[in-house]
Amino acid sequence: MLDKKDLEMIKDIMGTLIRESENKMSSKMESLIHESENTILEELDRVQIHLGKRIDKVEKDLDELNQYYKAGK
Repeated sequence: MLDKKDLEMIKDIMGTLIRESENKMSSKMESLIHESENTILEELDRVQIHLGKRIDKVEKDLDELNQYYKAGK
C-alpha cells in the first residue's frame, strides 16, 4: 500500500506532467493560429489584387464608353 509520502510524490509528478502538457498544447495552438492567420492574410492579399485588376478594367471600359458618348454628342 502507498503511504502519504508516496501519494504526494505521485501528485507532484502528475502535476508537473500536466503543466508540461498544457504548455506544449498552448504552444502548438499558438503556432497553428499564427499559421491560419497568415493563410487568411495571404488569401486576402490575393483577392485584393484580383479585385483591383477587375476594377481597373471596369474603369478603363467606362472611360472608353465616356469617350464614345462625348464623340456622339
